[in-house]
Amino acid sequence: DVLNSISEIWIFDVLMLWWGKQAASRDPKTLQNLFQFVRFPLMDAKDLGRIVEMDIFKQSACLRSLIEEARESHSHGDSTSKKGSFRIISGRDIEIVDDGHMARRRLQPRRSPHLKELLYTHDGDEGGVCFFLGTLQGVPVALTNSVSLSASSPHSRFSNPKAVLSRVSLPTSYFEPQYHPETGRKESWWEINLHRNLSCNHYSLRHDASPDGFLRTWELRGSADGKTWTTLRTHTNDTTIQKAYQYASWPIFADEDFKIFRIVLTGPNASKMNPYRLYISWFELYGYLEV
Repeated sequence: DVLNSISEIWIFDVLMLWWGKQAASRDPKTLQNLFQFVRFPLMDAKDLGRIVEMDIFKQSACLRSLIEEARESHSHGDSTSKKGSFRIISGRDIEIVDDGHMARRRLQPRRSPHLKELLYTHDGDEGGVCFFLGTLQGVPVALTNSVSLSASSPHSRFSNPKAVLSRVSLPTSYFEPQYHPETGRKESWWEINLHRNLSCNHYSLRHDASPDGFLRTWELRGSADGKTWTTLRTHTNDTTIQKAYQYASWPIFADEDFKIFRIVLTGPNASKMNPYRLYISWFELYGYLEV
């Protein structure tokens, strides 16, 4: 229950990667037992269909039975026997070494008591990390001490790191480039330190009222300590943002938790006059937050 995973198919994929490295000491019974800890009913029809096309599905009667169980739960709800799970496969009884408790567990979402699930639903929603941290104190998170905010350019009327999290439609909000000693070049960036771990699976941002300067080439980076950075998503000539005040959102596929997140302009924006300004008026993160 306390396993932190963005989706159940990821758990299955990791299990299969591990199994693929056990060529010298494979024990089919071990894999059969581990399959029972994967909550197949939590997968959607597309994920189940992908598993059905795999060779392991044809080789493992246990896996076929579990997939059948998952599909039945989709169609009829919880129909799992309290005495265990049996299926007729290839003309013989296949017993899953299972009890009713284990079978019912597969129908339940994984929930960690130390994590808050904050998932993306739509652009500009109120389900993200920054909004949640603000609601804990009843004000926008930028006005609390829950997070630390910084940017590449000094604070000014149009360059205020806290304003990005104010949830107010900012007509002008940008950050100028600053020389970065690690990369040896000037970079424009905006950063948020959550002071707690986040397993990020989505992020959103918003352009200001400017008629140009739309982001085209940039990165979202994550760090646990502010020294070592991991690129979570790279955008190259991304033309998603096309107009003033437009929201845009993207999924993140990361296998690590981070506390610090930074938007970095790595190439010119759509403006011919100020191509290296980072225009951003709103930002939000989503995923599983340590609480």
